[in-house]
Amino acid sequence: MSIISEIKNKKLGLVEILVLGHEIYLKNIKLHLTLFCALIISSSLPIIFLINYTITQNFNLILILVYFLYICFYLLVFGSIYSMSVAAATENFLLKRETRFQTLMSRIFPDIGTLVNLTFRLSIAFILRLFLLVVPGIIYLVNNGFCIYAFVLRGQKGKAAFNYSRTIVKGNWWRVFLFLLLVLFSALGLQIILTQVLNTIPFINYLSALSLSTLITQFILIGVSIGSVLLFLNLDYNKSLEK
Repeated sequence: MSIISEIKNKKLGLVEILVLGHEIYLKNIKLHLTLFCALIISSSLPIIFLINYTITQNFNLILILVYFLYICFYLLVFGSIYSMSVAAATENFLLKRETRFQTLMSRIFPDIGTLVNLTFRLSIAFILRLFLLVVPGIIYLVNNGFCIYAFVLRGQKGKAAFNYSRTIVKGNWWRVFLFLLLVLFSALGLQIILTQVLNTIPFINYLSALSLSTLITQFILIGVSIGSVLLFLNLDYNKSLEK
């Protein structure tokens, strides 16, 4: 049975989804490495530079503000573009469509404004709920976290994207919640280990080690990112079958 048939006709377990995610990653590794290098590594270099320069300037407040603003820009713009690229590349692979970096970018760039707006709204709503009470923030993220994929893969915009996410998560919230926990603990565990290892290198300071460990963790967990797309598709197809 092909991967797309499994996703369409079975309710996949989280372990199955993670295995399939890494399988797709390995089969399509050239494209995903290109995406990671072009979008994540290149945009992360200014962060490492700003960290080291800020330290040499004794943590100048203006530099700290510039660093914070760039982090926000990085997460909103480059993070959104990368998520959209992974989602589109994964669906194309499943449907056996030829996918190249250039074709992905030509598809994505016209929708960057809408994508960033959607990511911004999701992030602000999640952070506000998280600060007020932790549980409402988590519930909000579980229910609405697929709005990006709803936009990228199903053409839903604005409120429709959030509604689409809530619809497919309804009745399956525990699967999404457990998947988020798996991702969180995997990422945190890897980052802690890598940060400690990098801290043993004399010429790397703690903040640089933290940034580098984040990059390496993201690289290792590309298969998990693909898995989140597969979970969305599996929930979406299952919901369609129920109807």
